[in-house]
Amino acid sequence: MSIIGHKKTQDFFTRVIDCGILSHAYAFIGSDHIGKETLAIWIASLLLKTVPEKVSRHLDVRIIRRQYDEKNNRFKRDIAVAEMRDLLRFASQSSFQPHGWKVVIIVEAERLNVEAGNAILKILEEPPERTVFFLLYQNTAAILPTIHSRVQTINLARVSEQELSAGLLDLEFALEDIQAIIPYAQGLPGQAITWLREPDIFIAFKNNAVALAGLMSASITQRFGAVEPWFVAAKDEGGVDYVVERLEEWRQVFYSWLNSQTSPISLNQNGAILDELEKTILALRRNAHPPLAVQSFLLSFP
Repeated sequence: MSIIGHKKTQDFFTRVIDCGILSHAYAFIGSDHIGKETLAIWIASLLLKTVPEKVSRHLDVRIIRRQYDEKNNRFKRDIAVAEMRDLLRFASQSSFQPHGWKVVIIVEAERLNVEAGNAILKILEEPPERTVFFLLYQNTAAILPTIHSRVQTINLARVSEQELSAGLLDLEFALEDIQAIIPYAQGLPGQAITWLREPDIFIAFKNNAVALAGLMSASITQRFGAVEPWFVAAKDEGGVDYVVERLEEWRQVFYSWLNSQTSPISLNQNGAILDELEKTILALRRNAHPPLAVQSFLLSFP
């Protein structure tokens, strides 16, 4: 497993582990694809004295994430309290290694429902010995304040183009392919790797960017019409999560325009739209009405 960027964070954890001053809980905050889970697994490998590839199967590790709903062929919307029961047992047990560490990684911690959040809070209030928690999330506004106040926060910044390019070369991707995706990846290693491994996804992103650029000069009626198919598809493709995924695709396009000389909107307009986009995604995850929330967001376009 290779980590691209985040050298200061790696150095920090190497020091605190060596000095024996590890906190009981950390929050890694950053965009999707920035490397939150990769970093947490790497730290776990240091604590457990194993290689990162073996961490997910280690007896002293629990990785909690949304479960897949086989019946509806989609991921569940939330992390439910039922998934906390095993964690409560795990937290109360000793590690399998004598005087060893236990590690808990919660992916998309903002997806904890109220009951699951309260279960985690109870553990964090009285943390078990030699157990470290890593809560991974994008936005502090989406997490219970009582949980956020009990973790040490580490914000993960986007990786520079130079670091990203060097890291991708180390993974033996072709230089020509790297140069093609770097301007669009916006410092997200996971996104870059996905595009390089699955070029069709990158082509779809570029097509999406062209369509979104067209909406910048479209009428309100045309903009509303462009997103109407989202709400039809959402009925069979995951409900509000499907709509959020479409907005997250747009977010990546808007970020790619920040440093682009061919952006169809100004830097100030782009920043204002991104602010509204984050508010819209958060509102949708808090059960806002999808068509109304998205239509309101479209009104922020110039």
